[in-house]
Amino acid sequence: MKALLGKNFPDLRRYHMKVAPPKTSKKTVNECGFFKLSASSGSAPIALSDSLQVEGRSAVTVSDLPIEAVPKCTNGTLSGTPSAALRDSDGDVYFTGLTPFASVGVSYLSLPTTRSVTANTCGIAKLSSKGDYEISSGSIVIKNKETGATVATISEYSTLLSVEGGPVCRNGAALFSTDWPTN
Repeated sequence: MKALLGKNFPDLRRYHMKVAPPKTSKKTVNECGFFKLSASSGSAPIALSDSLQVEGRSAVTVSDLPIEAVPKCTNGTLSGTPSAALRDSDGDVYFTGLTPFASVGVSYLSLPTTRSVTANTCGIAKLSSKGDYEISSGSIVIKNKETGATVATISEYSTLLSVEGGPVCRNGAALFSTDWPTN
């Protein structure tokens, strides 16, 4: 799936987009069946209001997790019986009871995916839905890279997917089909 943007954004090259799907990453489970998400991670810091979801499990809100001792793993044996999801006094989050050495997906439900796009001379940019950027619905927020100010919001991405074709750039002029959404 792809969407082409441009009709209302003549100089899209100066912007980046926040796409509604959450940030996801893969984590490797240790030999005792748990992994840790660091509260102070540079790429995805965790706040109490954040919601997280490990694939195959229900979503959890960090503030609702019990505060417990850090799980201990010694020679493949987990000490005690920690909760399935917990946080420690430093705010780090742990998910336990998983298959040892498995690779599991974690969705940061409160953290949208950010993409930078470059538009052509007509201000048209293409968003493809693949890999970490699987998108079929939701909103797109377009912000100025320098100031962070919101320039526009496309409230429902799926409206762009329902249109056949898309804008075309010919000799520096953008051409749009009559059914291309204007907002």
